[in-house]
Amino acid sequence: MLQIRAAVDSATLSRLTVPNKYNDSYHLAVKLSLYNDDPTTTSVVDAELIRFCATAVTGTTSDTSAPEFFFRQQGSSMTSTAEVTLVFDYGRRGDVAADELVKKEMAKSSGRRDGEVGVGAGRAHARGCIGSLIGVAFIVLIYWAIFQPHHIRATVESATLTNLTVVSSNAAAVSYNLTVTLSFYNPSLRVNIYYDAMAAELRFRDAVLGPAANSTSPSSEFLQRRKTSDDVRLQFGYGGGVAVAGDVAGELEKEIKAGGPVGLELDVDLRVRYVLRVFKVRQKPRVWCQLSIPVKTEGPGPGVGGAVAPGDRCTVKY
Repeated sequence: MLQIRAAVDSATLSRLTVPNKYNDSYHLAVKLSLYNDDPTTTSVVDAELIRFCATAVTGTTSDTSAPEFFFRQQGSSMTSTAEVTLVFDYGRRGDVAADELVKKEMAKSSGRRDGEVGVGAGRAHARGCIGSLIGVAFIVLIYWAIFQPHHIRATVESATLTNLTVVSSNAAAVSYNLTVTLSFYNPSLRVNIYYDAMAAELRFRDAVLGPAANSTSPSSEFLQRRKTSDDVRLQFGYGGGVAVAGDVAGELEKEIKAGGPVGLELDVDLRVRYVLRVFKVRQKPRVWCQLSIPVKTEGPGPGVGGAVAPGDRCTVKY
């Protein structure tokens, strides 16, 4: 007994609009696959029957891609298949030939599939890149957790101030000589620290008294081993005077005449590298030290001086 099965392969709807003076409501292309399950029977299906059934359902006329569809026996143990595309062009039937409509619809469908494949490939590539970055970051995090690098600790070992003189006349200036010894400690158990650069400034109430240390000893570039301390000596030699604002000179002169300690601030900018075997992590810590130096008159001259005992802890910010 002849049995024919049908399946919808694709359906494309376009130009779906409210009916207007052009009587253009919609365009629909449906692709059907018809299967002959009887391996011994050859059948012929009239396209008019398909047209009639489609019209009865949709209330419109339709064009088919071929006038007749033949199902022929392909072998004693094989069934046969035929494909048909129905095109419904309500209101503008006959403007474009059915086969051209089919080609256009199939081209649009193919373009959409290609676009979807391209977008999918791009998303897959992006996911792969993100996964790789996450993997690298995870490895670095594991190394960081194993080696446990810690922040540098800094303390003031000594500070000696001599010949501090303030001129508060029209050309306000401050002259002095200051030597500060800082102790840097590396508390890490397995990580060495390379000091690549060091720049220091001396301030009084945010006013710069020395643009930079005249010299450092040892050099600002050195290697510090794990669990070790290294001393760095900073020298500010401004016996010839540094120009400052008049109000700054006046405030400093008041502190000197009050007989109490003079409050100075030492800022040190560092550039260091933490070495984790094959990994190197660069950091720019900033060291801030508060120097409270009690001063007294030195000899017959107008200058004053003083010194501080070791042990004042500095603040280190990364």
